[in-house]
Amino acid sequence: MNTANTVSFQWTVPADGPEGYCIEAVIREKKADGGYYDATHSYSDAFTTEPDYAVSITDAVQDGDQFRVSYRVANCGNAPAEAGTTVSLELEGLYGDLDSALYGYVKDSELYRADISDKLPAKTVSVNEDDGTGSVMKSVYADEQYVTIPASVFRHCGYDAITLSLYDAYGKILATTGQKLVAMDAPMNLSLNDGKAVTLDADETKQVAVSYDTTAFVNNGPVVFAVADPTVAEVDEDGTLMGVSEGTTTLTATLLPSGRTAEIPVTVNFSDT
Repeated sequence: MNTANTVSFQWTVPADGPEGYCIEAVIREKKADGGYYDATHSYSDAFTTEPDYAVSITDAVQDGDQFRVSYRVANCGNAPAEAGTTVSLELEGLYGDLDSALYGYVKDSELYRADISDKLPAKTVSVNEDDGTGSVMKSVYADEQYVTIPASVFRHCGYDAITLSLYDAYGKILATTGQKLVAMDAPMNLSLNDGKAVTLDADETKQVAVSYDTTAFVNNGPVVFAVADPTVAEVDEDGTLMGVSEGTTTLTATLLPSGRTAEIPVTVNFSDT
């Protein structure tokens, strides 16, 4: 049976740079008469100075009408990121082409892009002067961005996916993540009376309605209407406003069970009729 032994050591690359340096391992077996068998050599690849990236999406959740995406980019290499290095969050089509009726004809799959060249310096090495041991610290850039995903993307299914890719200045992909699923958990684009204020006279009634985008996988309950100052106006459970007295107030609609709300101003004019 063969035997094996692992040897570990720390070596500081000369200050004039690692390009061209490599490690050569030489194994020699000693003969009984004191001589040596032919040596076995092993070579490593030449050292290089370059960045080395790892990327991940740590979270992607709906927040109102947008989606909050958290991501991390790490540089584990011995050189800083090159100028023009950009990060991009991109929408995936899980069931076909995004530019189709299925997804609402989404023309641009890119949700967000930013140049992060100056945020990814080279990794650092810290050496303990007492015993010579060292530790390597990679550079990490973490960010959180709000992106807009059209509600139409979720009509076929209540979820879709996004990916994160790192590009160089010429558009070459340096690193990319797998797909991160993102779900539409609550109705989007809630609007009350199309966002328009209501003006009416005392004892006059007007009907208001809510609109919103949803999918078959989102549980929708009733809409609850409320007026901030019932001495100015009143509203019934169906959204019928009635002016009570001159003044201004606010009408709020709350969509249950999500708790999403929308509001508009209400003005009641004096009427002597």
